[in-house]
Amino acid sequence: IAFLDSVHSVVGGGSDFTTRPWFPQFSDTFDRIGELSGISYVYEPNDDGVQVATSGGVLNTRADIRIGGRPIDGAFGILAFNFFPTDGDMVIDTNETSFFSSSSNNYRGVRNVIAHEHGHGLGFDHVWPRNQTKLMEGVISTAYDGLQLDDLLQLQRGYGDALEKSNGGAGNDTAANASDLGTIASGSTVSIGTDASSVSTTITPAMTDFVSIDDEGDIDFFKFTVTAASTADFTLTPKGATYNVGASNGGDVSFNAAAQNDLSFQILDTDMSTVLTTVSAGGLGVAESTTGLSLPAAGTYYVRVSGATTNEIQLYQLDVSATATIVNVSADDAGDNGSNNAAADDYQIVQNGGSIEIYINGNLSQTVSASTTIVINGSDDDDTLTIDYSAGDVIPSGGLTFNGGAGTNTIVVTGAGNVTN
Repeated sequence: IAFLDSVHSVVGGGSDFTTRPWFPQFSDTFDRIGELSGISYVYEPNDDGVQVATSGGVLNTRADIRIGGRPIDGAFGILAFNFFPTDGDMVIDTNETSFFSSSSNNYRGVRNVIAHEHGHGLGFDHVWPRNQTKLMEGVISTAYDGLQLDDLLQLQRGYGDALEKSNGGAGNDTAANASDLGTIASGSTVSIGTDASSVSTTITPAMTDFVSIDDEGDIDFFKFTVTAASTADFTLTPKGATYNVGASNGGDVSFNAAAQNDLSFQILDTDMSTVLTTVSAGGLGVAESTTGLSLPAAGTYYVRVSGATTNEIQLYQLDVSATATIVNVSADDAGDNGSNNAAADDYQIVQNGGSIEIYINGNLSQTVSASTTIVINGSDDDDTLTIDYSAGDVIPSGGLTFNGGAGTNTIVVTGAGNVTN
């Protein structure tokens, strides 16, 4: 602390180290590692001064990961060292004043050293070749900012992706704990794992969306919701670039990060157990996909992603698209009027910004995609359907059906459209 205060010209900083100008160099680094993995870091403000690498962490007494400093080998040499698990403590060379005071690129060099040394604390060794593409190379570089692809693979291989700490640490290994992809609007796509590349080993600080199967026993569940019966498309793509890597003593080999574990997936019905389809034909390093899967009703569906029997990590991207199929409309949707109550019902469909709005008795009932099929079901009441072309073509690509029922039924066409019977 005294060393860091001196290189940052801190005088009388007090006991709250979180206010020090050097504190973000550490907190930002640990936050970044936590952002990309299943590890959660919590700052422990207390320390009882026992020697590093001799005692484990104790809540409100000392941290699991402790950071200290002492002279090591003079300036321009070893910057720091770190103990391997189960200790994990870090020691900074207090002779390296010039390096640890350099603010270039928001103290990138300092942050890279902290992340590199903590990598050892997580169990990672040095890697080869030294070509400034991997944080865990034996010589520090500022050509990159933080963990790169090879480092991310080591991190998630050992500690899982960030979703593994969801649900209070239970992760997303069961349907009940599925990670929520949200509601898919008709005609749109939701994706996860979008920051993983198939061509580049570079990871920038803005990249956070990485998911993986980290071994042969890992399972990831996701859920998504559709608001109407739909057809859905799914694609599961293994991700990762090809690069050379090896142990710190050299002898590196070509490594294809996109072909480490053969992925497959299942789609589960809204009951979380009925399997609608299993997709596993692609093979190692090949995307798995299925199109036009019927989702028979509105509700929440589930995707189960898994690997093969290979004890290797595989980054991936999952894309889910859905398009509503049939939209059924009746006067019962109006809420205060209803069917078969001797009161006439008026239906109107109109285009609005590429979507179709359906009105019942003057009230907006729902807005649907222009790719759906709309079925309007009248009743024994008198029913009127107004097809309004004034804002553009209002007939959906799936067609429009009007089941008028037993009453006196009328179709009114307004605007510039044409009607074909």
